[in-house]
Amino acid sequence: MPSESDPVPQAETSPLLARLKALAPEPRIAKIILNIVRIVIAVAVVAFMYVRLSEIGWDATLAALPRAPMFYVFFAVAYWILPFAEMLIYRALWPIRWRSLPVFIRKRVYNELMFDYSGEAYLYLWAKDAVPHSTRGILSTIKDVNLLSGLASNSLTLLMLPVVILGGHVTLLQAPGDHPLVPLLLCAVLALALMTMLYVFRKRIFALSRRDAAVVGGLHVTRLLTIFALQVAQWSAALPQVPFGEWLMFLAAQLLLTRIPFLPNRDVMMMWLGVALAKAIAAPAPQVASMFLAAGALSLATHAFMYGVVTAVGLATRKGQTAGQSECPPSQSGTPLPH
Repeated sequence: MPSESDPVPQAETSPLLARLKALAPEPRIAKIILNIVRIVIAVAVVAFMYVRLSEIGWDATLAALPRAPMFYVFFAVAYWILPFAEMLIYRALWPIRWRSLPVFIRKRVYNELMFDYSGEAYLYLWAKDAVPHSTRGILSTIKDVNLLSGLASNSLTLLMLPVVILGGHVTLLQAPGDHPLVPLLLCAVLALALMTMLYVFRKRIFALSRRDAAVVGGLHVTRLLTIFALQVAQWSAALPQVPFGEWLMFLAAQLLLTRIPFLPNRDVMMMWLGVALAKAIAAPAPQVASMFLAAGALSLATHAFMYGVVTAVGLATRKGQTAGQSECPPSQSGTPLPH
């Protein structure tokens, strides 16, 4: 048995790991690089949205803005539903506080302006430092939450298909050279296949407990139904003469479009959908097209504003924390002073 004075053997380090550690920059330099990367990403996102708004046309967009105040009230309420719902979901699974809400706002901006799952990648990188779980556990939770979200969306898609078919708007979703029902049937088959696969292999796919999965799934369904109701109310505020059934057709077409994976810039795609289906609405086509252009531009502008706000607040918070740490000198004994 070795005595206390015997040296403790150290674990051997592989040559490759030693080289990587030697190449790694100092913590101070790494922090500077990380801040520069964050600033570059922020500038790139804002520039991207400015270009999109310029392509739409600033004058045309401002002229097309609906004058009904409730149009903007419903939009503002609907915008916050997704980050609040995701905050509730992850608070039920992770020990995080409400001050983490800006993370989910930024996650939404990434997903809707870049492409699907870019927001999830950002959430994973943030959670690695903020959540006291293993890397595998964090990835598993994000995976389960997204699968349950897709399951909820697919279920509502299947429920909305009869609205499109019975409403006589199938031809609007017709692909060139195909029968009008082909796109709808393909969406139904894919949705059913995914739901069946998730149910059959649920024990191998999902790491969440039944209770947690039920809570997450219920929050996703509630979120979707609330957003759909607010969207219909927003559209009806701008064009009150349009029947409720025709707005349901728009919702069904929107659900079908969102089932396409890795869809880039979802807001622009939704604007395109609104303009393409304007002829099916019982209102002047220019008014319908202008409303969706205005709604899309408003969404892009809100993304830019919210991203700028959460980024500025985050930088100010980190700067304040750094200043506070630098103003707290160590004691003479070498141990830090108590907070």
